[in-house]
Amino acid sequence: MIPRLILPIATALALVAPSVLADPTPPTPAQLPPPAAGKGEVVFYRKPMVSLIPFNWFVRENKVEICEMIAGTYCVAMVDPGDHTYEVHSEVTNRLTLEVDAGETYYVVGGISMGLVVNHPTIAPAEKAQFDAMSSKLKPHPSVADSPPTT
Repeated sequence: MIPRLILPIATALALVAPSVLADPTPPTPAQLPPPAAGKGEVVFYRKPMVSLIPFNWFVRENKVEICEMIAGTYCVAMVDPGDHTYEVHSEVTNRLTLEVDAGETYYVVGGISMGLVVNHPTIAPAEKAQFDAMSSKLKPHPSVADSPPTT
C-alpha cells in the first residue's frame, strides 16, 4: 500500500518533471569555418566522457600529428584535395582513408575500444547530423598542424 502523502507528490512530479527537464530550444550546432579556397576540411571530434584517467591521442597522417583527440573537443584540419589516410594507435593501429574534395567538409568521430593491456583509440567516418547533434557539448581545439611551434 502506498502512503497517502507519497501518491500526490509522485503525481505532481510526473506532471512537472517532463516540462522541467525538456529544453524547449534545441542546441545550436558549432559554426565551422568554410573550407579555404582549394581545400577540404576534416572535422575530428570526440564525445564528452567522464574518466578518472584521461586517454587522449593524436591523429596522424604520414607520421605527422594533425589533431589531438581529447574527450569533449573537436578539431578542424584544412587539407588538400585527394586521398588522406589518418591513423591512431596504441597497441594496435586504426586507419581511416578519406577521399577529400575541395570545398567539402568531412566528419570523423574518435572512440575507444577495449584492448588486452590498454585501451585502443578508434576513428570512424561520421555524418554532419551526428556532429551537429553533439557539437554544442564540444569545445574547439586547434589543429596541431595549425599551432605555432613551441620553443
